[in-house]
Amino acid sequence: MVKLLIEPGEPTRVVSVDFRITGAIDKDPERAQRIAAARAEFILEEGAVFRQRDWAAGKEGATHSLHRKLYAAARVVNSQAEIDPVALEP
Repeated sequence: MVKLLIEPGEPTRVVSVDFRITGAIDKDPERAQRIAAARAEFILEEGAVFRQRDWAAGKEGATHSLHRKLYAAARVVNSQAEIDPVALEP
């Protein structure tokens, strides 16, 4: 038998978001607008509580935004969420 005692603390919050789209879109004359539309679909903003489901939904939404435009082959090549446990200590 395993018994766990969980003491909830402050939730992990998003400190910054670095959102990059590269590839064929680099030559698109409407690049800035398309990236802005994709970025708007990424729902995690600075200060938001980090939730895995929001992270996944944000990536899906951003990719789907590009699929609806000219980029049916758009995909997430690299994504990373860094959590600094030292910064979380009281």
